Amino acid sequence: VQQGSRPEDVRAGEVAVDQAAEAIRAAKEQTVQNRSKWQDVQIAEAQLASAEGALKTMRAQAHFLTVVSPLSGFVVGRTVNAGENVDVTSVIATVVDLSAVRLLLNVSADKASQIKPGQRVQFSTDADPSHLHEAVIKLVNRVVDTASNTVQIEASATNSDRSLRDDGFVKASVVLRVQFGVLTVPTGAVVDKDGKSTVYVVGSDKTVKGHEVKLGIQTADRIEIRS
Repeated sequence: VQQGSRPEDVRAGEVAVDQAAEAIRAAKEQTVQNRSKWQDVQIAEAQLASAEGALKTMRAQAHFLTVVSPLSGFVVGRTVNAGENVDVTSVIATVVDLSAVRLLLNVSADKASQIKPGQRVQFSTDADPSHLHEAVIKLVNRVVDTASNTVQIEASATNSDRSLRDDGFVKASVVLRVQFGVLTVPTGAVVDKDGKSTVYVVGSDKTVKGHEVKLGIQTADRIEIRS
């Protein structure tokens, strides 16, 4: 199957047919006055037949080789150019539906047991780190990548404003549970002392004292103090 002719190619073919027909008419008028011009008529008729054949081929190609995408979306890649030959196995273009996007996230293997389908994910893109998006976990892979010691999880996010792009990079946090009125401190404020989590606090007497604490949920920059 050959890629269909462009509309401008069809129009050029129509002009060529008109010009060939006009050449025949002019040659015949001259033949009436001069019989030696009959050869010009034959040449013009041959040119007309050739132009009509080319136009017929162009119209046929433009008619039955229209390719329609099976889905709505954006063309993000084209693998053929005008005039190339393709068949039913050829990839002509890549169309992406960006109404929803899939996130592939890598989670440390020791945290994977806490991740379950249905949990919320909050993430931002490198292009706009100040804008927070939300997604929902759909799948937790059961295979650990031995090279990175991580487990891949899959999440889905709506993209009604089309602000998220295909093949972008994100920074994400999984919402394990939501609690209100809890005490949190910066992650760096918790230190390990003799195998125990310890927070140093300035007392009323202006002295610093260490307090053993029990930790809860931890994010990238905050950690919950349970007691």
